[in-house]
Amino acid sequence: MPTRSVLFTPGDEITMMRKSLESDADVLILDLEDAVALTAKDEARKAVSTVLTENSNARPRVWVRINPLEVGGQEDISSLATAETAPENIVVPMVDSIGDIQDAANELDEMGLNSEIIAIIETAAGLTAVEEIATHPQLTGIIFGAEDFTADMGIIKLEDTNYLSYARSRVAVAGAAAAIATIDTVYTDIENLEGLRTDARQALNFGFDGKVAIHPVQLSVLNDVFTPSDTDITWAREVLSARSEAGGKGVFELNGQMIDAPILSRAEEILHRAGESVE
Repeated sequence: MPTRSVLFTPGDEITMMRKSLESDADVLILDLEDAVALTAKDEARKAVSTVLTENSNARPRVWVRINPLEVGGQEDISSLATAETAPENIVVPMVDSIGDIQDAANELDEMGLNSEIIAIIETAAGLTAVEEIATHPQLTGIIFGAEDFTADMGIIKLEDTNYLSYARSRVAVAGAAAAIATIDTVYTDIENLEGLRTDARQALNFGFDGKVAIHPVQLSVLNDVFTPSDTDITWAREVLSARSEAGGKGVFELNGQMIDAPILSRAEEILHRAGESVE
């Protein structure tokens, strides 16, 4: 399922959550953590449960970001168990180890919730353990959270974001190796859509499947960047059609180009991102 655009919406803003369900996001994350003040946590839990119960849309898919288990996350999961519809995924912040994912899985099991788990990698400890974290059987994706990561690292943010290249690449590689979704960090300059496009293209080239949005105005750019072009789709179809005609050859020629296993994999990935089945 596509995760080109993943929109965060405050969990204590019920009108905003309902409106976001009509957006062009592939995924909507109802946020019980950073977007909600400590004094509004209980109100937000009730509002999120209400929206989950009301929601019958097939798109966007709905995830919920909980607080860390030790500071409200358990209460978040308990409140979600009261909704008639469980979120597709529980998003767990500040994941430092695979044990954090197992603790969340245990809580979900205890409350009878069949949701899967998304981990946010946003600390130095989490980055150094991301390859192991990505292998947890209940994990379906990982999000890179640069804002908390830079704070944890003591990085003073500059215009040049090349200092994030290592972390972004490591998260994307870990997710690809585990065959789970990988989602890049937010782009905080909401009005700079060209800057967002450039940053999203970088994320695409790192291997991410999509990117977090913090405002609906960012969605069309993200959906465009992470959707293959018509030219790419046509090329991929031709390559895979030629594979069938090649009768099982490991290497063959198409329009003067040598086609081998890596190129076939690239063609399959293009069609996967376009939402087409690959035979």
